[in-house]
Amino acid sequence: MVEGATILCKKGALQWMITEKPYCTVNDVETKALAWGQETMIPLQPNMPYRLLVAFPYMGKKATMPAEMTLTLKPGEVARFEYKTASTMFSKGKVTRVQ
Repeated sequence: MVEGATILCKKGALQWMITEKPYCTVNDVETKALAWGQETMIPLQPNMPYRLLVAFPYMGKKATMPAEMTLTLKPGEVARFEYKTASTMFSKGKVTRVQ
């Protein structure tokens, strides 16, 4: 069985100018390109602490609307998260656990 985290990235309806793809870093190492509106699986080992950061590049800034989370998975667990952009480009995004 695959353990890990899934992340679904959503942007606001009026944020159509955001064309760059979001990404996720795990413990400060960029590991996975994400996609808007699609759930992406990130395989992780159980019983280890992880710090995940989700953001996207925009107009020369590497980490726009960053959102962080920490988790430790149990054996056989798949944690589901949802990342949402903020209403302004200068605010932080939001990550919530959905399962």
